Amino acid sequence: TVYNSDDSPRKKIDDLIHLGELCIELLQQDEEHYNEAFKQYQDLLIEHEEIFWSLFAVDMEHVIDQQPVESWDSFPLFQLLNDYLRNHSK
Repeated sequence: TVYNSDDSPRKKIDDLIHLGELCIELLQQDEEHYNEAFKQYQDLLIEHEEIFWSLFAVDMEHVIDQQPVESWDSFPLFQLLNDYLRNHSK
């Protein structure tokens, strides 16, 4: 997990947003540096990315479940992920 269990829900979501930014940055670097070199292994790079996001999703679900019902604190996280996914599919 990316957070301390004593942290506030806001701190947990902020940490998760930061982790999301790091994940996106790493995957973009992987794509830039390894896409051409491992062209014949494209399926492995896609599988790596899917596993990466599935691990992120475990923490994301846990943190989202702890957010207050009427909180908009998680909105920047979904905006970040949406922007990445929208641009990544191009």
